[in-house]
Amino acid sequence: MLKRLGYKLYVVLRGWLGIKQDTYKRPAKLMSVTVRRLTSCGRVYITVARDEFDNPREVFFQTGSEGCVGNQAALGRTVSLALRYNIPVTEIIDQLKKCHCGASMKKMGKVENDKDIDKETKAEYCKSCADAVVKALVGVK
Repeated sequence: MLKRLGYKLYVVLRGWLGIKQDTYKRPAKLMSVTVRRLTSCGRVYITVARDEFDNPREVFFQTGSEGCVGNQAALGRTVSLALRYNIPVTEIIDQLKKCHCGASMKKMGKVENDKDIDKETKAEYCKSCADAVVKALVGVK
């Protein structure tokens, strides 16, 4: 709570003092890892690119023609933009983990109750595309 309050105070003071936001200057190469997650939209492949200090710097979505492709692309671009402007990853995660998709939650209930599905597949299933990004940001080291 105090950390979040401190960050918000920093943002207010930065604007009041007229300090420009420092942006991350992207190098020519970044290391990335792609993870697969399951949502009600089908399989989602999320690529998290990290800098030389192991900080996430970009997020990309890749899906087939299933689901809300435009929304997923917008989510990836928005998270990447937040990372470029040095918004703390913990702030991004705190906001995204609050998002739930009705279709995913319904399907998740069926997946959890299905005894034929193995634990690994159940762990891969997400509450929403935003939850998939959270799991990718947290799980990729």
